[in-house]
Amino acid sequence: MLRASQVLDSRNTVELLFATTSDAVFAVGLEDGRLLQANEHLELLTGFPLAELLGQSIERLSPEEVPSRERPLDKEVLAQPGLYEEVAMARADGFTAITTLRVAHLDDDCGSTIAVCMARDETERRMLKRELITKHVALLAAHRDLEARQREIGELTQRLAAVSRQAMLAEIVAEVAHALNNPLGALMSSLRVLGRLGAQLPEDERPRYERVVKRCEGLGHRMARVVEDLRVTCRQGASQHLQARCDLAAEVRSAVAIVEHRIPSDVKVELDVPQTVTACVPADEANHAIVNLVANALEAVGSQGHVRIRCGSEEGRAIVVVDDDGPGIDESIVDKIFDPFFSTKGQRLGTGVGLSMVRRMTMLFGGSVSAEPHGELGGASFRIELPGGEPCIA
Repeated sequence: MLRASQVLDSRNTVELLFATTSDAVFAVGLEDGRLLQANEHLELLTGFPLAELLGQSIERLSPEEVPSRERPLDKEVLAQPGLYEEVAMARADGFTAITTLRVAHLDDDCGSTIAVCMARDETERRMLKRELITKHVALLAAHRDLEARQREIGELTQRLAAVSRQAMLAEIVAEVAHALNNPLGALMSSLRVLGRLGAQLPEDERPRYERVVKRCEGLGHRMARVVEDLRVTCRQGASQHLQARCDLAAEVRSAVAIVEHRIPSDVKVELDVPQTVTACVPADEANHAIVNLVANALEAVGSQGHVRIRCGSEEGRAIVVVDDDGPGIDESIVDKIFDPFFSTKGQRLGTGVGLSMVRRMTMLFGGSVSAEPHGELGGASFRIELPGGEPCIA
């Protein structure tokens, strides 16, 4: 068997391994780590003259500083045959060459081992790859930034559309308010006349007459306040409106009194209401929402049934719950009943705006409204929660 030194001295082997390849080929003795032989491509790769490298330790080609993702050319790399990527080699100009290194071992009869290495310069390709990755990352960041800008534009468009709708609504409300004020004024004037005529009635009929007239006057005043509140809200916004408070228990009792004439004789209306429950909501808004829920419950039970209205406080929230023993709500539509213009009553009987207005009111003042298809009485159950409640004293 030939000695390793004889292998390296063989002209045919030198021509095969060192002269005919375009990669840098060199041989290192593993015992002392010295460079034994190399082709001219090692000089082209590193910039060091071969005369300076031959006989020197391979550490001469190991950079002083190597990034964590790379490994230096040293004895540890040469000790194990195999393929190594991103091996850093020092250059005469102070830069670092990034190579792909293939290591093979040759043994001689004396037990000495020589590492024959083939290094391919990957510096430019690696730099281009890293530049491509950097540009790709920058492109992704730009894409994310573009998406963020698109979202901002979308939100701005929605806000502009909302402002436009609010402006149109303000015009409509102003026209409606103007149209309502005249007949409302005539109505209040007529009620005052009827109040004076009550004095001519017999004594036993007068209290009931006066009570009905007084209730109508109260409803007229409430309608006037609602019209004015709409005008103010559309003109100045709802910031001051949001600071209002009311006695929610009193509004529940008032709502039942408003629909009292619609209650059939065989329908039981049960009130579970404390003396006072404070809620952070204007009285007219709360009253309108409760009237809607109670009217819906009465329609659900028909000419015979049971409606229960409860009011109280739970953990600082004012609560109103309206239950009935009617047919309940179909599970398939329970998520749609608060949508605007959604109605199960048919076009002639319902507009589909009552429950949507209840939800709008509760959301505007930091509350919520929910529905159970089948509550404690078996029929539908609606629950309103509003901020600012006080402990229930019932």
